[in-house]
Amino acid sequence: MSFLQLTIIIVFLLPFICSAQAKNDQFVIATGAEYMYSTHSTSFAGGSIELNRNINKAIAIGAGAEYSTCKFHADNGWNLYNLKFAPLFLSQYFNFIRRQRMGLYLHLREGVSFIRYRKEYQDASAPTKNIREFGFYGDASLCGKVLLNNGMNLFLETGLKSFHISTYDLEVNPHGVNFRLGLAFHIFKRHFLN
Repeated sequence: MSFLQLTIIIVFLLPFICSAQAKNDQFVIATGAEYMYSTHSTSFAGGSIELNRNINKAIAIGAGAEYSTCKFHADNGWNLYNLKFAPLFLSQYFNFIRRQRMGLYLHLREGVSFIRYRKEYQDASAPTKNIREFGFYGDASLCGKVLLNNGMNLFLETGLKSFHISTYDLEVNPHGVNFRLGLAFHIFKRHFLN
């Protein structure tokens, strides 16, 4: 078993192990505005939504979706137009500083990104092609949050994101610094049962 496989197993099993030790029936819906500045000096904007479950005071897990777009992106000798990324992902939160009204945490997201764009050679030597593909999506962010009231908090995240992680260096793989600003709404299990 490789180190990467072992790490993935631990990241996914740790919350379930912790849930057996400390029950917490709180769910969180997080909505955010996304902005990524890529290493090719291109801006990607979009939004995301997640549903997470607090396993204990330190760990939360969940799933979500994002939609981000960009009008033009130059990458690996290609001109890319009307890029659209729709990642579906799993998320993990690791709280490491928690005060009464504020907190800091690490937020990891990994999943599959569904991608559409139009591509042409930069010298325009061939007609444009419409491309549909998918790839591995990853995001690691350091985050801060401020509690606004008992049911809502404001958060700001910054980190590194990639829409299409690949080992092939000539593949289209926008990546860069990501910023996310949003609101998280706390919902207790009893709301689902009514």
